[in-house]
Amino acid sequence: MPASDHFRWNQRTLHLVFAASSVVLLLSVLLMMKQDQADEWRAYQLTQFDLEAAVKEKDLQSVESEAYKKSIRDLEAKVAKAQSKLSDSQAKLDELLAEQDQQTREVDRLEVELKAKNSIRDEARSDYDLAVASGAASESLQGLLEAFDERQAECDETQKILDEAKELVRVTTDSLKELTADRDSVQAELDKVVGEADRIRVALENIKPTETISSIKRSMMEWPIIDGFNSHLKVVQDWLPNLHQTLGMTQIARFDRCRTCHLNIDKTAAGNVAAFPQGSPEAADVHEWVAENSFPQPFSTHPNHELFCTASSPHPVSKFGCTICHEGQGSGTSFGNAEHTPNDPFAAHEWEKEYGYHPNHFWEYPMQPERFRESTCIKCHHNVTELAVNPRFGSSAPKVSRGFELVKQYGCFGCHEIHGYDAGLAIGPDLRLEPQTPEEIARIAADPGQVAGKMRKVGPSLRHIAEKTTRPWIEYWTEIPGRFRPSTRMPQFFNLTNQQDEKAAKYQTAELAGIASLLLNVSQPLETLKPADGYQANAERGRQLFSERGCLACHTHSAVESSKADFGPNISDIHLKAKRDTDNPAFSTWLYTWIREPD
Repeated sequence: MPASDHFRWNQRTLHLVFAASSVVLLLSVLLMMKQDQADEWRAYQLTQFDLEAAVKEKDLQSVESEAYKKSIRDLEAKVAKAQSKLSDSQAKLDELLAEQDQQTREVDRLEVELKAKNSIRDEARSDYDLAVASGAASESLQGLLEAFDERQAECDETQKILDEAKELVRVTTDSLKELTADRDSVQAELDKVVGEADRIRVALENIKPTETISSIKRSMMEWPIIDGFNSHLKVVQDWLPNLHQTLGMTQIARFDRCRTCHLNIDKTAAGNVAAFPQGSPEAADVHEWVAENSFPQPFSTHPNHELFCTASSPHPVSKFGCTICHEGQGSGTSFGNAEHTPNDPFAAHEWEKEYGYHPNHFWEYPMQPERFRESTCIKCHHNVTELAVNPRFGSSAPKVSRGFELVKQYGCFGCHEIHGYDAGLAIGPDLRLEPQTPEEIARIAADPGQVAGKMRKVGPSLRHIAEKTTRPWIEYWTEIPGRFRPSTRMPQFFNLTNQQDEKAAKYQTAELAGIASLLLNVSQPLETLKPADGYQANAERGRQLFSERGCLACHTHSAVESSKADFGPNISDIHLKAKRDTDNPAFSTWLYTWIREPD
């Protein structure tokens, strides 16, 4: 096909399309860079720098008080007075300075000369050592040794002259110090007073530069791409290789980036007090926060800094991080990705409006809400005891401690096994029942990976209940335990709010009778004790013994008004519970046996 000047597409149109697409591509790249820089943590860190600058400004104002300025003026006057007094001895001062300069020059010259002579001496020694190694004749060796001794003598003489010159410099320097002692002491005091303010100014200048060039450079370090070259905005990461986290079927080292936003979480001031006390200031200005000394999250110090996060605490953040206690996604650097958990529906609604919060069911370890925050303490503190009382920190986890005591008090482990071991390895509090049968004891002893439980059931044994009480009382007690003893730990299973219909009432009557029948049928005989034949009980003497034998140390009885002990049960109505003898309704063989031999 012959060549032609004709183009398939209009060149002007192509140029316009190409220019437009180039502009669109440029804008899309710029938009992408802007979006990439729009991280939540950057805004928090910029606010943090404003906060630090506000704190430095306040510190500078407190340092540069009227008393400070007066102190500066007084010290400057003293320096001027001392300098004026020194002017009377200016001729002597100039003379000493000239001598010191001349003597110092002489010391420098002698040190250079000594170095040169030392090198020549070392060369002579090397020649002698090489001659000895090569087996040279004794006459040659003697000549080399004499040459070395000569060079050594020159070095020793020069060293002596150098020491004398240094001594002259020291004497002259001491004379100068003595002459300028008054001025130097006052000047040192002035430098010390001014130094604190200068230190604060330097720190403030680094955070919030006033020089145009420095300010522009700091702003440029926040730009895309440039911020990769040691910008002041950066992710703060705590690497915790010994605190593993299970993800899927493997364990990985824990990485916590929480301090990217919570930058002040471990900061304290002099006296180990919180540098940024946690609060809820109404104002949004950092200067107002500083004035009130109250800082919102994430700009506050840990509320319990003596126990957590700070370097002097038992749980420094560099060693423990954050998610080992709080849970959450440590690698997240946004509010949502950190997997915060609201404490109530209202907080969830507020978070949704402010942060776009939504729960992420794909992450297995969401952050503990405030009401469950103490629960993770038992990851390490398996016996819980030290969480209740500590001579230094008091009760560090009161809710966990209270729950632990309630579980033991009410015997939740009787139905719900709380296993503290995994293949013989302690993983938490161990609240399991002790083995109930010889066969179970033998089975656990035969397995080295098993650890026997140690808890006993909190309820009394029902093995001999037929000797202890009657069928009507069993039904009466089982129906509503708190009716007989308000302080009982036994839960109520009948007459609940969801059992108020007619059918439930019929079933409950039959169930209570069935429970009583079962307990009486499986009850085992008990070898009871009896008083001697012909013995006549004396109620008045019994009342006196009850008061004198220590029963009131544990029990309360309505017949004794001063009794208040609650270690044992209230036995005011024990007569309603104890089974009476058929041949003597005024006597209970079981009660007599229990008092004599409780075990």
